[in-house]
Amino acid sequence: MRRDLFTEDHEGFRELARDFVEKEVVPHYPEWEKGGRMPRDVFEQMGALGMLGMAIPEEYGGAGMPDYRYNVVMQEEAARALVTLSTVRTQLEVILPYFLHYANEEQRKRWFPGLAAGTLLTAVAMTEPGNRVRPGRHAHHPRYATGTTGSSTAPRRSSPAACRPTW
Repeated sequence: MRRDLFTEDHEGFRELARDFVEKEVVPHYPEWEKGGRMPRDVFEQMGALGMLGMAIPEEYGGAGMPDYRYNVVMQEEAARALVTLSTVRTQLEVILPYFLHYANEEQRKRWFPGLAAGTLLTAVAMTEPGNRVRPGRHAHHPRYATGTTGSSTAPRRSSPAACRPTW
């Protein structure tokens, strides 16, 4: 079935993403997976190719094209190669929209060029209201130390694997 969702610009971006994934990600992916992270210079390579700044306004080093389909193309190409692009999806699809909407001019000048270039990475930090579990203490709490909550099983919240970015 032929899709009509993507334009010629998207297909050109697809060629760029596919080439990058095949040459720069696939050969190194097993060692990154073993190490639990994608090296920072890979983000910089993606930034230099314009892959991270599609939605960022041009005046801050991006393409000024807030079109979600570019993110879809990138994820499709990673999936086609049976790899992931570390935290790129979270940065572009979860965090960047907040920055685009809420950042004031000073913050845009400070953050957007680095985000577009891949030299500045973002993260998500969340808290739970009323949460009494504090770092360092939860490992001794039976609920967290055993890895079970009630009748279901869950990864230990104190394990390094639970804190590592998902691939």
